[in-house]
Amino acid sequence: MNNLLAVKRIDSFETILSKLKDHGFVFHDMVDGGAGWGQTSESMIQFGTESSRCFAFEPFPGNHDLFHGKDSRIQLLKMALGNTNQKAKFFVPSVVNTNSEWGNQGFTGYSSVGSLERSKMAIWKARLAHRLKSIFWKEKDAAFSIEVECRRGDEILKAANAKVDFMKLDLQGGELNALQGMETLLKSLPFMWIEFISGKQLLDYIISKDFHLFDTSYLFLGNPTPRIKGLFDVSRENVTLSTGQTAYFAFKKCGWLDYHAEFMELKKNNLLIQTDILCVKTQYLDLLHRSLL
Repeated sequence: MNNLLAVKRIDSFETILSKLKDHGFVFHDMVDGGAGWGQTSESMIQFGTESSRCFAFEPFPGNHDLFHGKDSRIQLLKMALGNTNQKAKFFVPSVVNTNSEWGNQGFTGYSSVGSLERSKMAIWKARLAHRLKSIFWKEKDAAFSIEVECRRGDEILKAANAKVDFMKLDLQGGELNALQGMETLLKSLPFMWIEFISGKQLLDYIISKDFHLFDTSYLFLGNPTPRIKGLFDVSRENVTLSTGQTAYFAFKKCGWLDYHAEFMELKKNNLLIQTDILCVKTQYLDLLHRSLL
């Protein structure tokens, strides 16, 4: 794991896209996997051309109405990304409550934490984790499942004759399955921005496709502990998530010896939730480094 972005305190793909564009890179089409209410799609498409398209995959119906009024270059696809074409169960731990901070901003019914149910054991673990969080954070347990369409990205993008230069995936643990459904795209894709929750298999798979990994900031629940302050530079505190939980963001102060093992140990003991990883194809590494000078 390369810590260049952490050293430069870069925690958004917008910064990366802006710097690459300034250095002459042309972004054609883009993919937003787990597009939520469309904010990330809007951010991405601003770095494209007039003819660029952003294929926004979002399976949860509670988020679709929030896409109204978005840039006409954004194409909302009401489906999930996966490695097979099938109907699938989609587990939603919670949605925004009317009386919450996000609800007061017009996001009632929205959810950023839904995911495809991958196995009976995964379903049981997800429900148990949600119940424990509900007790800890004193929230009402409103978890439910729905059936959604799941499709291989390669087929959708081929049919659209897409030339994808950037992809963002935020799939609550479904990133590996989505990537396995886009093996053709991965042969030519220059840049990805991937939410990472856990899974050495996911990291190994991305690396096997000739990508180099750069970590950014890390999301934690609650408030920084003395140990975290020793290991990380806290960049933002008291952030209210769509789930109503309080969180903070921090950059790792130094590199990692065994990235996945250390990540999982922090996740277990310090309420670490996730990070975002920039994935860069080998042939574009020099462009990235020049753009960040």
